[in-house]
Order: sequence, then C-alpha cells, then structure tokens
Amino acid sequence: HNLSDVIDACQVVLANPAQRNAMSGAMTRAWAGAMAQLREQPGLRAVLVRGEGGAFCAGGDLGWLAEGGADGVEVLSRRMSAFYADWLSIAQLAVPTVAFVEGPAIGAGAAVALACDIRWVGQSARFSVPFTRLGLHAGMGTTFLLTQAAGPALARDLLLTGRSLDASQMLAAGIATRQVT
Repeated sequence: HNLSDVIDACQVVLANPAQRNAMSGAMTRAWAGAMAQLREQPGLRAVLVRGEGGAFCAGGDLGWLAEGGADGVEVLSRRMSAFYADWLSIAQLAVPTVAFVEGPAIGAGAAVALACDIRWVGQSARFSVPFTRLGLHAGMGTTFLLTQAAGPALARDLLLTGRSLDASQMLAAGIATRQVT
C-alpha cells in the first residue's frame, strides 16, 4: 500500500533529520504548539505522524536532556514531566492518530509512536526501547503503552534487553498493524 492512498490526514512531520529527529527543546515546543492547534482545528479527521529523512525519531536529544544536570531532583522531575506531557499530548486528540514508522523509532520516539492509535511501518522500520542499556528508566508511559500494544511478556523482554525489532517483527508482535510505502 502507498501511504498517500491509505490515509487522507493532517500530517505532523518530525523534522530534525540531522539528529535522526531527536526530541530537542525547540522540537518539543513546536510539537506542543502543533498539538494545541490540532485540538482546536474544526473538521480534522485524522493525524499522521512521520519523521523526515531516514528516521521516525531517535528519542530524546540526550544533550538537551542533560542540560541542567546540576539542578535538584525536584527541578529535573518537573522538567521531565513537562517533556512527557508535551509529547504524549497526541493521545488527547479527539481523532484517530497514526504513526508511520520508517527508519528507527527509539526510546522516547518509540513512546510517541505507541501513544498513537495505530502504527504503520515502512520497509526500514526499526523499534527499540533501550532505556535500561542507557542507564535510564523507561519514561513517557512506555511500560504501559508497550504492554498495551505487545502484551506483558514481550514488553518486559524489550524493556529489559533493549533489543530491536524490524518491520516484520513489529507486525508479528502487534506493535504495528500494516506495512506501507
């Protein structure tokens, strides 16, 4: 199936291809603004999220996330809670949301895909939640969202090992439902 033949939707494009669409501070602000505008858009029927270039989203920009490392736990906790709320706001839209995963959807990028109602994959799709390998907790609702999509056994496997799934494995696991080009 060709993507444009399958869905007629408003598109939100993650556009930081030089960093594989990693979630920077600027991108987070732009995303939050786009979600607020979409919530108010009359006649909206569906939203398609895709990445620009060869990736869906490489996750949080670790450089941006590390800024303020000298701040106390309370300040960092508020900052991360706001980051999570901004990115997961797609789940608050009153229309169907579709993540088209072409290339990697890693960590927080995988969480954004999981927060969408439906996930479709292209040939080069890759999905991974390597939080544990990076010494991080699985944030952005990933433990819940992944368990909901793939079931508890596979969710635990992916979260604890950080292993990656390709497009056919995503389809077999139920993380994605359709392959399109």
